Amino acid sequence: MKKTIVLFLTVFCLAIACKKENTNFSQFSVEFANLCDSIYYDSVSYAIINYSDATEFKDTTAFRNPDVFSHSEKVERRYPNNTDTYGITVISGHTYVIKKFDLVSKSGNVIFYIPYGPQYFTRNGIKRSGSYFPFVFKAFSGSMSGGLYEVKK
Repeated sequence: MKKTIVLFLTVFCLAIACKKENTNFSQFSVEFANLCDSIYYDSVSYAIINYSDATEFKDTTAFRNPDVFSHSEKVERRYPNNTDTYGITVISGHTYVIKKFDLVSKSGNVIFYIPYGPQYFTRNGIKRSGSYFPFVFKAFSGSMSGGLYEVKK
């Protein structure tokens, strides 16, 4: 009986110690603030995404500073059939802050970007508000999809 209890406790402790954190792929669909700019999208080779875990910021100054981030990823388009989706793999339950999301050409030049601060654009004569940085989201198990409005550089 004692051996069974010791074996059970050992397996239980190992299971707790080896528990992996759930990760998920957070994907972002690219949209264009100015629809006429979408003709240039064929020139895009990859995206650069700079982000941080929200717990890493000590104050609002670092939170709002576009140059303060802990992760930078160069990502290809996620799906061949859905050419406007890019994303990052993050830990579920954590809150993240995206500081930069640039679309880059094959020659390495930034073609499209998302501005820091409020973004407004007009569609069909209506003034609309678009995405801007810092962009905050909470990762969760499953998939997340959000649209980000790019402007031409």
